Amino acid sequence: MNKLQAAVFDMDGTLYQFPEGATFSESPLGVAVRQNTADFLSREFKLSDEAAWNRYDELLRRYDGEMSLGLEREFGINRMRFFDETWDIDPENIIVPEPGLREQMERLDIQCALLTAAPRVWAKRAIGYIGIANLFGDNIITGEPDIRKPNPEVFRQIMNKVGSMASQTVSIGDQDFSDIVPAKQLGMRTVRIGQDENSVADLQARNVNDALVKLRQKGWL
Repeated sequence: MNKLQAAVFDMDGTLYQFPEGATFSESPLGVAVRQNTADFLSREFKLSDEAAWNRYDELLRRYDGEMSLGLEREFGINRMRFFDETWDIDPENIIVPEPGLREQMERLDIQCALLTAAPRVWAKRAIGYIGIANLFGDNIITGEPDIRKPNPEVFRQIMNKVGSMASQTVSIGDQDFSDIVPAKQLGMRTVRIGQDENSVADLQARNVNDALVKLRQKGWL
């Protein structure tokens, strides 16, 4: 199989972990985003704390977790303003970078891209804190648009950005449904972070550093 020309990285759970292996909802980031959102709703609609949390739960339920979509459709609230006010969070003590990740990625002689459902304000904070922002350049797609992971279209968009064919691109992420399955549908190669006997990924790795080692061992890098 031909060498890879591009690697598309997920962010949460891939480029870094949350403390003690917490999921997003259990993590300090998830807690902070929920509180910031409740505070935003309280300010925006002049609600009590209890009423703000009730509005929060109602919107999450009606829009299947897509709070920004509900606020924009029902109340005309600009989603970028919403994200800027709720996701602009200091990553220190919130994320745990993979040791040696920057050095490993600097060795890559291929295009690197970031594809995440998180807002750009958080993505820039996170990759800046890790020290790898310059390795992606403009090859970043975040979660502000209506079309986002796991829609395969965003994988097409990121490949257009880096100028690679699906067969020459690998998707590296920790979730089958959002990082692996849609990428494979397009013919991309895939690496699943974390061990899952039911994963459909081409390769599995303990963490992103291990993923890059295995890609080299496979002869794809």
